[in-house]
Amino acid sequence: DGSANTRVAYLRGINFSIPFANNFGLGFGFRPVFSKGYRFNELQAIPGDSLNRIYMGKGNVQQTYLSFAVAPINNRKTLLSFGAEANFNFGQPTDVRAAEFVNFSFSNAANIMSDTIRGFGYKASFAFKSEISEFFTFSLGGSYSLSTSWNTRTTDRLLGYAGNYGVNHQVTQILNDFQGSGSFTTPSVLGIGFGMDLHPVGFSLNTRRKSKIRIHGDFETISWENFGRTLGNVPDTSFNYQNTRAYRFGFEYTPHRIALDKAPGLSYMSKISYRFGLNLSQIALPNETLNDRGITFGLGFPMPFDNSQSSINIGMRFGRLGEAGTNSIQENYIAYQIGIVLTPGNWERWFRKIKYD
Repeated sequence: DGSANTRVAYLRGINFSIPFANNFGLGFGFRPVFSKGYRFNELQAIPGDSLNRIYMGKGNVQQTYLSFAVAPINNRKTLLSFGAEANFNFGQPTDVRAAEFVNFSFSNAANIMSDTIRGFGYKASFAFKSEISEFFTFSLGGSYSLSTSWNTRTTDRLLGYAGNYGVNHQVTQILNDFQGSGSFTTPSVLGIGFGMDLHPVGFSLNTRRKSKIRIHGDFETISWENFGRTLGNVPDTSFNYQNTRAYRFGFEYTPHRIALDKAPGLSYMSKISYRFGLNLSQIALPNETLNDRGITFGLGFPMPFDNSQSSINIGMRFGRLGEAGTNSIQENYIAYQIGIVLTPGNWERWFRKIKYD
């Protein structure tokens, strides 16, 4: 029965991939594992005063990674490659639960819970791509992330304060300050996906139009049965997580796939990529799962200058998380996305080995 508006902006990640020696590749960068950024207020009338309950979350867990790939088969029509990745995860997510009195603010109290997380992860993957014919290409890929143990430093602090939390609050007393070390075991993740690229040829105003149709889908399962947490060498058995699955499907159509083609009769609109997608996934919560259903729409705008393959991509996602009912969660959301792809031109090399100085 409530509503809230919030704006969150952050750098999602930076990724680099470098091919070398024909059949080898190296990748590195950083990306998010998860992030928190919310604040909700709930005002409650009590005898002689009003109580404002505050729910806040902030912080994230980031991941830096280094990957290596080799392609034993790499020719004009067929590619088969295998890869391995090692990553390091770090961050400090924090949750705050506060209660503020309007008239007696010196009696305010807040519970601050945070985890400092450090841990390594490992992943193996493969990719296969084959050009069945001039007009049809099929690809298949998969990855498996091992279940590993991450170290945590847990802080659970209860404090009294005056003022408004996060704005101008002043701590008056520390009621409880618990700190302890522990660990948790991450779930293993298995994913597999396929892709089909179709290149039909048509004619428009005496111009040979080379269309592109891409159909992609993937499946992912997370084995939460491997998840476990300890604090001070004492296992936490209060939570029971169920395994989750995710299904995703995407469709893209480009009337003319060669953005640099300047033949007469080809408009810029015919070079835009039109995208549509569906997804059904599950989110694990203690002793239950939430269904996340969504539909996406997107456009890809090529930037055909100086023989570049760069593009600007925008998208929208409409979704519903959870189900309506007693003691349940339902969230309707709309997400906007924008992405910029910068690539060198067909005959341009960003990293050139100088032979003469």
